[in-house]
Amino acid sequence: MEFAGYAPPKEGVDADAGPVILSETGDVYSFGDGSSGQLGLGPASLMTTPYMVDKMPRGGMYMVAAGYAHAVAVTESGHIFTWGNNAFGQLGFKNVSIDFTYPTQVHQLADTRITYVCAGYAHTVAVTDTGVVYAWGSNDKGQLGIEGFTATFSPTIVTGLVGKKVTRVSCGYDSTVALTEKGLVYTFGSNHVGQLGLGNTNVIVGVQQVTALADTVIVQAEAGWSHMLALDEDGTAYCWGDNSIGQCGLGYKDSPILEVTPIERLNGKGVFFVATGYFSNLVLTDTGMVYGFGSNDHGQLGIYDKFDRDVPVAVPLLSMRNVTHISSGATHTIVATGNNRVYTFGSNSEGQLGTASFESKTRPIAVEMEGKKIYEVLAGYQYSLVLAETCDTVPDTLADKEQVLQLPGQQKKSMLRASQ
Repeated sequence: MEFAGYAPPKEGVDADAGPVILSETGDVYSFGDGSSGQLGLGPASLMTTPYMVDKMPRGGMYMVAAGYAHAVAVTESGHIFTWGNNAFGQLGFKNVSIDFTYPTQVHQLADTRITYVCAGYAHTVAVTDTGVVYAWGSNDKGQLGIEGFTATFSPTIVTGLVGKKVTRVSCGYDSTVALTEKGLVYTFGSNHVGQLGLGNTNVIVGVQQVTALADTVIVQAEAGWSHMLALDEDGTAYCWGDNSIGQCGLGYKDSPILEVTPIERLNGKGVFFVATGYFSNLVLTDTGMVYGFGSNDHGQLGIYDKFDRDVPVAVPLLSMRNVTHISSGATHTIVATGNNRVYTFGSNSEGQLGTASFESKTRPIAVEMEGKKIYEVLAGYQYSLVLAETCDTVPDTLADKEQVLQLPGQQKKSMLRASQ
């Protein structure tokens, strides 16, 4: 569950590595399985082509996150909307556990400016413009980072992260990873296969720092189903946790990986963005290459077959296509390119590829979204979300209008688009 990405600073320009946030806003489109209302289109539905989620401020959405069967969106003013499955209170409405088939504002955070969100299997985490973290939903494995293992239906401050100035978060199945402005990594939740990066499989309560990464500046940290990836400012990618399908890209399937381990086969490739799927990963490099590894049983790596890969392999049809954003779900992947195209591949059992059919694909196929500027794409369990702007004239490439997420006391610094 990632947003926009990280861009390397321009050569000769004094710019910090940091999250690239789209300054443009748009509307959310959804397709695929809507049996729990996760499409935001009303009563249980299934859509095989993109439909606009029109129960939110038109043209005013700047970020969206796709969980297992619930979704979260943030407006340009920092208001947060949620919809979909709510069995564990993951939508953030006090004392309410029914599903919501339309986006509804989380009013408890109405006076708080939210800048980043993530959604897991049944929990949600949000970051404010001051670096404070709220969490709510299922907490049976401690994935909310609060005391105990009781679910909470209301946004609750994660006290273990107070004062850390968190910039972004990523939600796994029942674990969470948080990244601070100083490039430090903190994890909490399930640790049954060492996915917290602590070197053990002990039951953990509360927030813990991944000390193995304390001496390097991390610019991105992402959670898969039960593994995690991190990327440092030098372009070195790391993995830990479940590796039973080769999702750590280490050339073997020994599991679990308890120690934070560099993915050596990505060294020197100029990696600047990593996207974790449930059991697979995709990475972007500064040369325009796209690499995938891990589970490929439904063709979700886009490499023309359905064989798993325990080493990074190039995705032929995406490499050198100016990919700007990529997201992997359980069994499918969705991609945005700089010429405002959307491609999908993998399982299509619920129409999650958006191709007006149920035919699965082992290679990227275009989704009909003409007349749209594509800003962000997200893959949930068996559904997809796209953040896009409708306009009369769509340029071949997006203008360079991204900027570093500003934190208190920081000066604005220019960054390249993720595709450059």
